[in-house]
Amino acid sequence: MHEAEWNLIHQLDDGQADLVNFKAVLDHNASFLQPAAFTVSDAIDLPAYINACIISHFDAGGSVADVLAVGVVLLNSFVQVAYTGPALDFDILNYLPKALANQSLDALTKASLQLLREDGEDAYHLAPSVLNFALARIILVDNAHRFSSLPTAGWWKLRTLFIQQRLIDNPSGTLNDAISKTVEEVEASLLSNDYLVSHSNPRVFAELKARFFLEVGLIHHYYGRPSKALGEFTRAQEATQLKFEVTGALGKRTKFQTFDVTQLVVIAESKDLTVDGSSAEATSEAPVPSTTGPENLALNDDTLLENVEYTDLKSKGGKLQIIDQCILLAMCLNVKNTNPADGLTTEQMKPFVSRVLENPNNWMVHTMGLLLRSRLEAHKSRTTERSVLQLQAIVDQMNIEADATPSERLNHIYTISIPSKWELEAELADRLMSIGVVRSAMEIYERLELWDNVVSCYQMLEKTKQAEELVRKQLENHPNSPKLYCLLGDITQDAQHYHHAWKISNERYSRAMRSLGASFFRTGDFPESVRCYGLALAINPLYENSWFVMGCAAMRCDDWDSAQKAFLQTVLINSDNGEAWTNLSSVYVKQSKKREAWRALREALRQHHDNSKIWDNYLFISLDLKEFAESVRAMHRVFEIRSNPARSAEFKDSSSLVDLGCLDILVNAVVHDIEAPDGTRASAQIKQIEQFLVLVTGKISGSARLYTSCAQFYTACDQFKLALDYLSKSYRVYLNAPGLSEDAALFREGADAAERLAEGYKEFGPLEEAPRLGDGSMGAAVPVCPDWKYQGRMALRTFIGRTKDSYEDTPEHDRLKELLSLFTASN
Repeated sequence: MHEAEWNLIHQLDDGQADLVNFKAVLDHNASFLQPAAFTVSDAIDLPAYINACIISHFDAGGSVADVLAVGVVLLNSFVQVAYTGPALDFDILNYLPKALANQSLDALTKASLQLLREDGEDAYHLAPSVLNFALARIILVDNAHRFSSLPTAGWWKLRTLFIQQRLIDNPSGTLNDAISKTVEEVEASLLSNDYLVSHSNPRVFAELKARFFLEVGLIHHYYGRPSKALGEFTRAQEATQLKFEVTGALGKRTKFQTFDVTQLVVIAESKDLTVDGSSAEATSEAPVPSTTGPENLALNDDTLLENVEYTDLKSKGGKLQIIDQCILLAMCLNVKNTNPADGLTTEQMKPFVSRVLENPNNWMVHTMGLLLRSRLEAHKSRTTERSVLQLQAIVDQMNIEADATPSERLNHIYTISIPSKWELEAELADRLMSIGVVRSAMEIYERLELWDNVVSCYQMLEKTKQAEELVRKQLENHPNSPKLYCLLGDITQDAQHYHHAWKISNERYSRAMRSLGASFFRTGDFPESVRCYGLALAINPLYENSWFVMGCAAMRCDDWDSAQKAFLQTVLINSDNGEAWTNLSSVYVKQSKKREAWRALREALRQHHDNSKIWDNYLFISLDLKEFAESVRAMHRVFEIRSNPARSAEFKDSSSLVDLGCLDILVNAVVHDIEAPDGTRASAQIKQIEQFLVLVTGKISGSARLYTSCAQFYTACDQFKLALDYLSKSYRVYLNAPGLSEDAALFREGADAAERLAEGYKEFGPLEEAPRLGDGSMGAAVPVCPDWKYQGRMALRTFIGRTKDSYEDTPEHDRLKELLSLFTASN
């Protein structure tokens, strides 16, 4: 019993002909789908029908395992026809009672689609055999409580929920919550299952765990949670004890390359878990299916080699188990999910795909590898052609039964991220659009009835009128379609269409309110924009961009509480959204929550490490909170970014490299040894500040304020000779300033600098200070400035003489003369 039930989850490639014989199971349980008493009212009620089936089945002494088996058959049959191919060898209508079977297919499909609608998001209306899936969902999800005695029921519920999520237009908050709860339940049940833990073949438990972790990781990947996805993929790797590393090896990539360069390569090795539970490296080849694999098109380029030719690589690790290939493909997806869309990311992903494609073990897994390669090659001129042709070949082969048995195709379908057939065709159309084949792309979109994409094609061709005519024609056939009215609103920019879409959907079509919110944002009606986004997100809260725009609108109208909520929700959905963290910090500042603002900026800087404006804000708040260590770090980072030669055009003025006001605050904190909130004192940052000042003064010259700050700092550090040097530099900046004779304000500042220098000579000159030698040791103490009186007199006389004609008899000039007389008298 247990073995048969777990075998529905997966098989160990031991030559069984079919994962499950759908028709045989339905024939065996034909009576289940024919309840004793069932009638169809005006509205088709599929949940009531399944409820009648279950009650009638149990009344007749039927087993709960048979009910689960029917649900699994209905689910897998839908997955086969929608994702893997080929066509089914049965029609579910032949098993339904006449009261249902006599209904029109359109009516049954409509009832099924209505059942699968969630949070205002519609299921794809042309999905094949959607009735099968609707019935499967009712059995495996809505009646999951009836299967408490069956250990695999929760896993099938999880798979059903995720297939439903992939079937509807956009992520659903309700489904996300249900999936998360089910994951916790299944994991607790799986890891503590006595049958699996004590199984005589440890490979069974290991591979089942790996499959589960992979499926959960792919769920996190779908919802945009890369760090959690990576955690699950790693757990899958640990379960199968797969060893892999991304490394470099010398090789050639082109036909005419005369020298070797380092190429990325994935070295991976599967483990063969033996019956006695020990682990050994897999030495025998993994089983290869007898069926023909999917067509792997050759590159046929006049320059690029088909594969990289490595010269110093002995082995990549031998044949891989199928489950390990799935893990590598998942790791490849995670590379993309955690990196920007740039060339480096593509180069990181290619070795994973190449490693999987080297030994085709499973038709569907190999197809996934080819699909990923097609995506990676789509944006390079030498590989674009194969990319499109390979994708076309994948689409064509989905319905060719001779290529692979349905069992082989289904066996690993839940552990890879293969799109549905219509999504593959839409991706092909997208690819055609990218190379300018718009007409062929439009034909595919029209056949799939993806009207959003068709309209985009018309708009690309600057045929807005034809786009509007198309949508209005579709509205004649579907007058109560809120989606079409929203599309019409997008084309005409008439907000009334969004209002109408909201009305005919009974205020459940969230896209209508999202579109209205965007419309009000564009026109500057920010309070109304916040209201519309709030209504939309109350229905489906998983729209990161909508939360973000709502937060921006709330900030524009000073609704700080709504802005805080919106940006918090944004970062809950995607913790890597640096802009949201930055805006959230601004909101916290407005709410006088500076500590929260500081933490938000720390998160923002994880994503925008090279954004000097964010570092500036972080510097200001760090200083306000007396976080001196972070203040120094922020100031240093701003200087690094802005002094980079690559950004010289952006920051031409050297004064923008350092915020001198913030530097003054830091120096003042050191001078007065201010205590930080954590008990540390500002003086603990003396070394870091000194290093920063050396760096800055080597880059910036002619800044009297900078030199004055340096003098104050070195005075506090008892480095009086350096303090005098910087006081002298500050003084010379004013003394040699071109506008000194005409600018009274500049003269007053210069007079202050001259006075500070004279006082410095008087205070520090007589002191003794041990110089630091080249080896870091301290030499014998010597006077800081033996001729300090002479130096002080000369500085004052020079400044007084140079400004006499313009500023004689002013208070500042008289003060300097009085100070000079004191120096002369002391002589």
